Amino acid sequence: MTSFSAVWQGFIIMIVTIAVGVMMSFAGGTILDTLVDGFTIAGVYDVPAEWDQSGTINLAINLYYFLMYLIPLLGVAIFVVTLHQRKRYDRYGDDYSIYEGR
Repeated sequence: MTSFSAVWQGFIIMIVTIAVGVMMSFAGGTILDTLVDGFTIAGVYDVPAEWDQSGTINLAINLYYFLMYLIPLLGVAIFVVTLHQRKRYDRYGDDYSIYEGR
């Protein structure tokens, strides 16, 4: 059975990763919107198809968005794994007897 301290630590990790994801969405979203506006005004996006570099700017933006969602999902996954974690011992029995051939 999972101990309370393990569940609490998993819960704290989940809350911290969700907070990091929310901060990334606000701070990074503002910065990325400013960059996209600056690139649009500078004419970076207005290039003919022959000069297109296969969307490298959009790739960086999409990678940031991916990380922004990945970090909170990892925190939730850590919490779920912590909830379902099983210990090898039990306070009422001796699980080592399986390994000793008793």
